[in-house]
Amino acid sequence: MPQRITDCHFHVFGPIDRFPTVGAAAYVPEVATLEQHQALLGPQGMTRRVIVAASCYGTDNRCHLEALAAMGASGRAVVQIDEATPEAELAAMTKLGARAARFNAISPGALGFAELYRNVDRLRGQGWHADIYARRDALAAEADRLLATGLTIVVAHYGDLDPALGLGQPAVRALDKLLASGRGWLKLSGPYRESTAPGYADLEPYARHFLATRPDRIVWGSDWPYVSHADKLQGWDSVAALARWIDDPAMAEQVFWTNPARLYGFTD
Repeated sequence: MPQRITDCHFHVFGPIDRFPTVGAAAYVPEVATLEQHQALLGPQGMTRRVIVAASCYGTDNRCHLEALAAMGASGRAVVQIDEATPEAELAAMTKLGARAARFNAISPGALGFAELYRNVDRLRGQGWHADIYARRDALAAEADRLLATGLTIVVAHYGDLDPALGLGQPAVRALDKLLASGRGWLKLSGPYRESTAPGYADLEPYARHFLATRPDRIVWGSDWPYVSHADKLQGWDSVAALARWIDDPAMAEQVFWTNPARLYGFTD
């Protein structure tokens, strides 16, 4: 097990009267706090974390930024923006600790590839990367265009690969291409989204493949609080689900600590 942990993908949700969801949101979240997240993962060694904007809030980042301010130097954020987000707001979020914008091509009310391509120069101006959540076929179709942006591309949740289709499937080839470029990263997060096997065993060959290919471009995230997926957790220990597939303690340190430090700009 790793000694030090960075959670690179989790969410917080505030009271609905303070942080209303957008009209197209697929869900109305229950309150989920930083304190609850710390109680879950703090005992396992988590001292750094990256809050990721939830699709239900659209481009209203107030809930995430409030949490980011509370985390201080141990926190970073991935926010949601569109063309209407003022430059001054982008700069203010960068100063607070935002390091990326999320482009979710799956959830209702979220902002997908089209919005990413319209904001490439603005992300570059802030030194941000693009955080991608997309269906496997869309990711495969967009891989070359994503690389052509010149941005660092971080793909969440195993790239939505299908464990039944093998390492030759288009989603895996697209992820391999992104990783090989040196500008692509992969979050081995939320295995319950793809897996149908006890202990997520059907994802082990893929995790080991990506770790063997580019261990310097892999990070981990809990995906807490598992919105709409809590019934799939199988008693999941969120750290052990990946750590058991990492045989080398030095690699575990890399995935859970040093890689996130490079990607999100954490310093000691």
